[in-house]
Amino acid sequence: MVLALASLAVAAVPAAADDESNVRGRLATVADQLAANQQAIDRLQSQIADREQRIERERAQLRVLARAIYIQPDSALVLVAQSPTLGDAMTRLNDLASAGDRARSTKAALDRDLYQLQAQRLELDARQADLEQQKTELDAEYARLVAQAQAAAEAAARAAATPPPAPPP
Repeated sequence: MVLALASLAVAAVPAAADDESNVRGRLATVADQLAANQQAIDRLQSQIADREQRIERERAQLRVLARAIYIQPDSALVLVAQSPTLGDAMTRLNDLASAGDRARSTKAALDRDLYQLQAQRLELDARQADLEQQKTELDAEYARLVAQAQAAAEAAARAAATPPPAPPP
């Protein structure tokens, strides 16, 4: 009986060692994925910061443009009357129209870019949380396997230390 327990304990140790190395490998993979994901998050944060600076520059330009539009006459008729020539009036009207179009398209592009970056950030945050959950689970599994291997080794040591029963007389 003791020999059977000892052989079971010895047989369990290699299986536990294989499981342990498998879990170690999976832990290393998850750790690598976490590091890569963190690098992606850092790159994205840098892109977001750059984009926010660009947005601020564009907004400053739009403010200047808005001031220029604001000081223009409210009516196209007044604009034509203030212009020295009809060609100058047409140029001013076209400039105002293109400035308004540019302001709208710039704002839309900046909003779209910022939305895309925020969506990517949310996706990376979700992936980070998933990888951290996997790591926690693998850490727990690894601790369980180490405890199991230690218990098997202790059982084998006890079995080896116990003298065999004396044969009946």
